[in-house]
Amino acid sequence: MENVVFHGSSARDLKILKPNESTHMKDYVYATSYPMIALVFSVNNFGDFDFDLTIKDGVVIFTERRNGAFDKYNSPGFLYTLDATNFKQLEGLWEAEVVSEQEEKIISCEHVDNVFEKLKDYEKSGDMKIYRYPNKPDFIPDDDSDLVYKYVKFENMGHRGSVDNLIYYFPELKEKAFSLLDNPKCLYYISKKREVLDSIIVYDNVVDAILGCKENLFVRDNGWLSFKKEDDKIAFSKGGFNLEDEFYLYSISGDINRISTHSFEISNPKIESCEFLDLTNYYSQTKLK
Repeated sequence: MENVVFHGSSARDLKILKPNESTHMKDYVYATSYPMIALVFSVNNFGDFDFDLTIKDGVVIFTERRNGAFDKYNSPGFLYTLDATNFKQLEGLWEAEVVSEQEEKIISCEHVDNVFEKLKDYEKSGDMKIYRYPNKPDFIPDDDSDLVYKYVKFENMGHRGSVDNLIYYFPELKEKAFSLLDNPKCLYYISKKREVLDSIIVYDNVVDAILGCKENLFVRDNGWLSFKKEDDKIAFSKGGFNLEDEFYLYSISGDINRISTHSFEISNPKIESCEFLDLTNYYSQTKLK
């Protein structure tokens, strides 16, 4: 069938695909001209930490990075066919990805009882190579350090938490990842006091500094508090900021040692500026459920 693309999903009986925000931070319908790649994404929880998916000379190469990761593909999936007319390849997208900015109607759907068995059929036909753990193609290093450059790039592009996720799965890559992260332009510290200790933890953004504040910055409701960062603000399910107390926001310089993606130990701190912290600027009106 010509002029079609494919979309994989774990959801059955879809009639229309609607644009959704993904890693590119825009609303798209994602598809591919490779049916086996669509099937790979038909299984929930596909991730770079478990697999690598690459195209070499027109052949799809699927690699199991972690032992047993392929087990999740012994499950059903759905391969949807779409008209390719509205889909395009944009700069910054993976070469196998095409996107549409509008709703797309489903042309047909194939129910696949066992996705991995179907992928092995593509392997037998020569359209796909599958590397089972611990085997890897030559272009993937034994220590998986190729992931470092990818996730540091994501972090530096503004996809916060990318490097933290990488370190969670591959703690041995921590030092390499930290060495490649952009140096912070500003470092922040929050306190009720008009003084700074000789050695403190500072942050490269105000929201993390608020969340990392060791003093009683939050109002607690029934003894507990739940919150998350949301668009550079903090959303609460219960409780909120203690707006009655005064807190000060310090911009700090000094000798730093990175301890996480966005936090640093600093010695010999020098106060570059100090101002009253208006917490209402960082309070999201969206309540967590």
